[in-house]
Amino acid sequence: MSQSALSLRVSNWLSGAPRTDWRSMLGLWDHRKSQPLEQARYVVIDTELTGLNRRHDAVIALGAIRMQGPRILMGQTFYTLVNPERKLDPDNVLVHRIRPSELTHQPTIDIALRRLQEFVGDDVLVGHFVQLDRSFLNRDMQRYLGQPLQNPQVDTCQVSQWMDEQQRGLYSARRAYGVELSDYNLFALAERYHIHVQDAHHALYDAFLTARLWQRFLADLPALGVSRLGDALAIAGR
Repeated sequence: MSQSALSLRVSNWLSGAPRTDWRSMLGLWDHRKSQPLEQARYVVIDTELTGLNRRHDAVIALGAIRMQGPRILMGQTFYTLVNPERKLDPDNVLVHRIRPSELTHQPTIDIALRRLQEFVGDDVLVGHFVQLDRSFLNRDMQRYLGQPLQNPQVDTCQVSQWMDEQQRGLYSARRAYGVELSDYNLFALAERYHIHVQDAHHALYDAFLTARLWQRFLADLPALGVSRLGDALAIAGR
């Protein structure tokens, strides 16, 4: 870890991070950071939401799939619908195609999160724009389970942007090349990497699509000097 990165983590800790989490904030005791990427265990996650407002909206579906290095473990998946205990916006129903009647008898978020937490364990979380998913999950985990997720995370969107910066200078000169943030959404990247998209905006399928994207990145990152988990967390994680 560079001196500047260490200083930043110490600063973040001093400015309000829980004292009980100081070792993980410093990152000095997490031996996994030296683990080769192809040996790490990942859980790729995705959510479907009633909207994007963290104050008012809710999770209505959770999907996750486990990876062992670049291997996608098709037999180790997690999926549940979630009863949001509120009305759905008809416009959002058109996106995720989950009808209100499908949610009536589904588990509420507190139950769903306990099940998700058990599935995830201490594996590394991977997601596309994963901070959005995590912000909703952590809000509800803090409320119902007493603490947010502690797992390290990697954002495949940020990985793609960083790779473009290294390979072609696109990230740092996005306007000159005509590359917009929309070019980094999950489905645009799937098209770029010739990954077939079959059932968009389904939490489990989108998690699988993200896993396939991460699988591709795992093959390409070592040539760019990113071979260990700590390297990936430095460019696109936390």
